Amino acid sequence: MFKKLNEAQINELIRKFNEKSEIHPTWRKGQTWFNSLRVLYPSVADYITDTENDPFYDDEKIDNFFKEIMES
Repeated sequence: MFKKLNEAQINELIRKFNEKSEIHPTWRKGQTWFNSLRVLYPSVADYITDTENDPFYDDEKIDNFFKEIMES
């Protein structure tokens, strides 16, 4: 198990996503969200990798990705 991200950490992830989206405009959203997570919170990314909540290869998993990594 891993420690879920709090609101401040999610905001930091959003900022990193926006930054990476500008640098890598050809990346899909799921790829960008995952790569942003990997930079900021590698242990959380390790936990998500190759699960049904990993959006790297499938943008349709983004909602579940956030449900999994965010505190309730």
